[in-house]
Amino acid sequence: MARKPARRPRKASHKKAPARRASKKAPARRASGKAPAKRAPKKAPAKRASARVASRGKLKLAIGIERYDRHFPFFDNTVKVPSNIDLTVLQVGQSVILR
Repeated sequence: MARKPARRPRKASHKKAPARRASKKAPARRASGKAPAKRAPKKAPAKRASARVASRGKLKLAIGIERYDRHFPFFDNTVKVPSNIDLTVLQVGQSVILR
């Protein structure tokens, strides 16, 4: 019976590449021969939550639901909503004529 040739071990691809040193070269020039313009410093990111909150600190929340029996408490305002939420209930679905 013939023997199978021995397999060579695979190269380890999980090893990290050696770290590169930072070069002290002059900045690259554009095709026009001018040095690249310096960038303006980054501004602090705007707070997104402030756009959704009313001036009194209340969260404006709109909910669109169809008029089912389990949704009636939202329409007749019997659902207790926390004081820091301004809830707007919108009726969606078929119009009254098509029912």
